Order: sequence, then C-alpha cells, then structure tokens
Amino acid sequence: MTKSTSSPKLHSTIKALVANGKTVDLPKIFRETGVCDRIEGEKLFKKTIEEIIRQPYDSPGKRWAKTIKGEGYRFLHSAALADYWKELAIQRASDLRLQRFYIDEAETLGRPCKRQKAIDKDKNEHDSDLSTADIECQEELEEVATDNEGVAEEIEADRITIARTWAEFIEKNDFSESHIYRLERHGIIQCGIGIKRSDDVPDHLYNQINLISQKPTFPFSQLSKYIMSVLRSKEYGTPNCDTIIFSKQMIDQTVENDTFSFISRLLFQFSEYIHSIAHPSQITDSEVAYCHEAIWPLLRFASHSTHDLQCEFKLGETQLKALKGKDGTKYNADGVVFTQTSKLEILLLEASGAMGTIDRRRHVFDHVKGAYGCHAMIVHILEKYPYADKSLIEKVQVIFVHTSARDDKIRVWVMKPQCMGRIISFERVKSCTIPTGRTDITELKGVIEFFWLVKELLAESVNGIEALRKSNDDNILTTDLDRSASLKSFLNPTPMKPDKKLQCDGIVDLDPVSFTT
Repeated sequence: MTKSTSSPKLHSTIKALVANGKTVDLPKIFRETGVCDRIEGEKLFKKTIEEIIRQPYDSPGKRWAKTIKGEGYRFLHSAALADYWKELAIQRASDLRLQRFYIDEAETLGRPCKRQKAIDKDKNEHDSDLSTADIECQEELEEVATDNEGVAEEIEADRITIARTWAEFIEKNDFSESHIYRLERHGIIQCGIGIKRSDDVPDHLYNQINLISQKPTFPFSQLSKYIMSVLRSKEYGTPNCDTIIFSKQMIDQTVENDTFSFISRLLFQFSEYIHSIAHPSQITDSEVAYCHEAIWPLLRFASHSTHDLQCEFKLGETQLKALKGKDGTKYNADGVVFTQTSKLEILLLEASGAMGTIDRRRHVFDHVKGAYGCHAMIVHILEKYPYADKSLIEKVQVIFVHTSARDDKIRVWVMKPQCMGRIISFERVKSCTIPTGRTDITELKGVIEFFWLVKELLAESVNGIEALRKSNDDNILTTDLDRSASLKSFLNPTPMKPDKKLQCDGIVDLDPVSFTT
C-alpha cells in the first residue's frame, strides 16, 4: 500500500481507538493499514500524535498523546514493534533474493537464444541480397543494441543491489536500543574525512556512498607572493594595511577578480580584527565576538565572492524558513546562506560557543540539531521542485558549518541523498582553526582553503538546484505526469529534532568517532 493510501487510514484508526479508550496495538495497526516502511511508519505515527494534541478540547486521548510525545515516543521502541519491522525486513530480503534468482535464470536461458541468432545469421549470410555496406551498418546497429542492453542490465543490477543492501542493513540492525537521536537510526550515514565507520553499519553500504572526491583548491601558486608580502608588511595589523592589501601591483594578470576579492577581503578581516596590534582579538572570549570577528565575515566572503553565485548570507539568530509553518516546529540557526532567486537555504551555521569552548554535550546537541536542519533544507528544496526527474535527487546538497565545542576547530559537513533517496549521507569534508598568532602561516593557509572550499560547495549546491528547477519546468507541462510521485516522496530518512528538555542523557556518545580532527 502506498503512502497516500496508508496515511489517512492510519490517522483515522488511531484516533478512533484513542477516542474510545481502546489499546493502540501499533504492529497490528501498521499491518492492517499497509505501513511497511519503518521510517515512514514512525513519521506517520508522530504526525497523528501532533494532530491529536492540536485538538481544541481536552480529552483522555489528548492527554495520552501528550504523554507519548513527552516520553520521546518510546512507544515506537517496543519489542513487539521491533519484531514487526524485523519480520518485514526478512520478507523483503527474501523477495529480493528470489528476484535475483529469476534474473539470473533469465540471463542463463537467454544466452542460447543469442548464440542461435548468430548461427542463423551466418547460415543466411550467402543468401542475403544486402550490400556489404548494409550488412556492416546492420551489424553496427546490433552491437549498439547489445551494448544498450548491457547498460540497462547494469543499471537494473545496481538498483537491485541498492535495495538488497538496504534490506540487509535493516534486517541486520535493530536500532531500537540506540539513542533516539542517533542519525544512523534514522537513515543518515555519517562519513567523510577521518570519520570511523560504525560497526553496525555494513561496509558495502558505506561503499555505495558517493563521497566528494575532488575538492577544489585555492590557487596559492598565483597568489603566494602577494599573501606573504601582506603578512610581512609592517602595516599588517594596523589601520593603514588596507593600502597594501587592496593593491594589485603584485597580482598576476591571470588572477580572476572574484579570486582577488575573496583573498583580499579575508586578509583585511584578519588584519583589522584577529591580528590587530592595537586591539587584541576577542574570539576566545564569547560566541558573539567569535562570530562577529571571524565566522560571519568569512562566510559572507565565501557566499559573495562569486558574482554568478547569487547567494545571500543572513547572520545572527535566524529562523530557518525550511521549517516555517510545519507542525509548529521552529529552528533558530546562527546564520544561513540562501539563494537570491528561489530563497532556498543551502548553508546552515551552528556556533557552539567561543573559540576553544569545551562542552561536549552542547557540541553534540548542535551537531545533531544541524543535521536535522540540513534535512529540512533538503526537503524544502525537493518540495519547491516536486516534478523534477528523480535521477536528480542525488544532485541536491546542503552545507553545515559548525564551530566546535570540543576543540578550537571549525568543520564543514555536506548532506545529500544517496541511493535514490533511500539513505542520506552526512559527510565531513574539511576542518580548520582560526589562527590568533600572526606568524602561524600553516593555520592561515588552512582557513583560506576551508572557506574557498565552502565557496565552491555553495556553487555546487546552486547548480544542483538550478538543474532541479529546469527539469521541474520541463516536466510540469507534461500531460502524462504522475503528480502523486513527487520528488520528496523518494526521500526516506527523517531525523528527529533534539529537545534539550527530553532524551538528552547520553547524547555525548553520538559524537562521530574520528581518526583525525
């Protein structure tokens, strides 16, 4: 049964049982209403609870719903429900194995037919009145057809492999005992630079995630002399440094204006605030100072340094528009980058205190919160262009920048759908540290590389949205368009927004285990 048919039936069944004071047997209800997907089932149940809570009158059912929500939906983690999901996973895995068997058998039976066709062709070759050119052309067409068949078989095999991998993943792993805010429990796989793979997530699932392999690098070879001349200048760190910073006398003519704008504004920010001789930096004193002197300006440079990017950066406590009007949920970010035309948010900033703050609980809470916000941004993008080709879902990506509360690092993560939306990857791409010392060239180079990468990641996000927009516009006028199969419907994972008042015990254990920082 599809989502569209199971959703109303699930809502009405639960509401009727609650109104009559009867026991809510969730496995039985899921089975009767055709709910076969764990993530979707939990999402529908929570939506029903919210609807009951929003009823204008008080009732035993409303009090029951508030209790369910107040306990962090522990109702969803019963042993009976866990057995139900396990039973479904086993059945799916069995169906996939049977499907694979039929495919293998069909391929085996098809080989003699292909050989017989070749024999028949040779036999009739001398009787044919086709010219040599015609025969060669026909053979070429047959080769192309065979190649196309092979490609189609490979694509189909990949889809089956993805489905099998996911079924095995769900069958093997029972996350009901995991922390309620654990991202993997909700289908979001954390990975990337230095991140240790979870022992209970299969390696072949990690292997199917398309990581960001080629990271754009800043052109230091063209600008190294300029950078060092600024840093070694006696005026660096004084109000008079702007003259040398914004001078192009030492700039190669091949350097693009956008590139020079980025590096010159970055160096000026360091000279004026972080490395100022007259006024020592306050980035270790408070979160506001850290953001004001370093994080906000550098993110603004990254989002504004390319004219074609057409992005805006909104700093300070900002309500995430992707969640406005959705079940009353609010999300206050410390900054967002959004596109000028569509107003879609593509970068989210969470600052967990002043630079050097040590508060693991706050750090992990903001990390999980950031993942929830990024997921909401992806959903908002897919809702904006619902009729784009589903093959483009993996082109969508959003960015999470997090200033740490377990060390002095800034980290950038990229979230994007994988395996046609069956899972979502949350990839740590790079980290850096703001150098408070004027002579720490290595750290400064890391900062330049970090925010240059953020700029390029923003460009990729904008390009992905533009591809969705064009595809959506092309498809929206198609007469045979299936309007029930929107792009959002292919996205399975649904994380929970962490609540500081609920279920936060042990949240520090959710910090991704790292080999490197």
